[in-house]
Amino acid sequence: MTIPFNRFPLLVQIEVLRQLGFQDIFLLSLTSEKMRNLIQFIKLKPKKVQYALSDNGIQVSVGFTGDDRDFHHMANMRHVPQISVKERKQVNLGGVKIQSRCSREKDRLTHCRNVKCRCTKKPPTQIWTHVLEYLEKEDDNVLEFLQTHLESLFANQPPSQLKIESTNSLQSSEIIDNVTDTIFSLDELETAEIKHFLTVRPNQKSVEIHSDLTGRPLKRISKLFKVPGLAIHESGSMTSKYMDNFSGRCLLLFNANLTSSAWITLIEKWKNKTAYHKLHAVVTRIPGNVFQEFDFGELLFESNAFPWDGLRRPRNFMFDPRIPSYRSKSIDCSDWFDIQQNGGEKWASIQIINDKIMFFVWD
Repeated sequence: MTIPFNRFPLLVQIEVLRQLGFQDIFLLSLTSEKMRNLIQFIKLKPKKVQYALSDNGIQVSVGFTGDDRDFHHMANMRHVPQISVKERKQVNLGGVKIQSRCSREKDRLTHCRNVKCRCTKKPPTQIWTHVLEYLEKEDDNVLEFLQTHLESLFANQPPSQLKIESTNSLQSSEIIDNVTDTIFSLDELETAEIKHFLTVRPNQKSVEIHSDLTGRPLKRISKLFKVPGLAIHESGSMTSKYMDNFSGRCLLLFNANLTSSAWITLIEKWKNKTAYHKLHAVVTRIPGNVFQEFDFGELLFESNAFPWDGLRRPRNFMFDPRIPSYRSKSIDCSDWFDIQQNGGEKWASIQIINDKIMFFVWD
C-alpha cells in the first residue's frame, strides 16, 4: 500500500527530504508554497552559491565546505524559444504564489510571479538530472526570481560566486546580490567591461579571467589589480605589466610571455618594501620550456637568493590562493631558494617547477 508523503509525521517528512539530492529538493520547492516551507525545516546552510550564467540559461550549485571546488548541483534552467501549451506548467519561482505579479519593497524583490516552463529529465549519466526550460521572453525576470527563491530555501545568507560565459550574462549578472568571487569565461572581454563590473562590484575577493582581453590596456590604478586574488589565463605579452601593477595578495598568470627582468623588478620592489605589501604568492606559467626561455641563474644572482639552510623558515609552504578554481595545498620548499626582505623582516622563496615560476612569501 502506498502512503502519500503528506500523511507522514512532520519529522519523517523532514528526514525524507534530507536524504534527497539538491536538484530534487529544488524541483520539489517549485511545486507549492507548502513544500517550500517544509524544505525550510531542513535548514540548508551553504557556505557559498555559484551562479553560472550563459546565453542558454542559468546553472546554480551550492558548496558546504571550505573547499571552493566542492559544489553540489542544484538548479539548471534553460531558455527556449517556445513551449507547447500541452507541456507548459506554472511554477512558483520566488516564494509567494501570485499570478502574473511582481511587487517590490525597499528596492528588493519580495514576491514573484509564476513562470511558464517545462521540466525535462536528463539521462542518469549526466551530472544534471533535470533541466527546467522557460520561455526566452522571461529572461529579464528569471534570474532575479531564481535568486529570491533560493534565498527563501537557505537558513543563512551565503556569498555568491559568478561564472560569466557571455556578454549578455555579464549585463544580467548585476541582479545577483552579495557577489565575492567572479570567473569570466567569455571568448573576449573588453577592459571597459571589467572597469564597469568592478565599479558596480568593488568588493571582489577574487577575479579569474579565461578570456582574451581587448580594448585599452588596463592602467596601474585599475581596480582589477587591487583584487586580493587575481588569475589571468591569457596574460601573453602583458604579463610584465600585470606583475608590475598588481597590489593584491595572490597573482596567477598563465600562457605568460616574460623575461627575467620582470621577476627581478618584482623581487626588488618587494625587498625594498616599495610595493607588494600584502603579497602571498605570484605564479607565472609559460607555454614552453622555462629554462630555455628564462635565465633563472641571473634572477637568483640579481635577487641575492641562496638555498634553504633547513632552519630559517619551515620546510612546507601552505599555498592558499583563495581563488575558487584553485585549492589550498602544502608545498615542499626544501630545494627552493630564499630571499630576505631588506631590514631582516620577511622571507620569500622562489623556484621553477615544470613550466611554472613560483614565488612565495612566508608569514
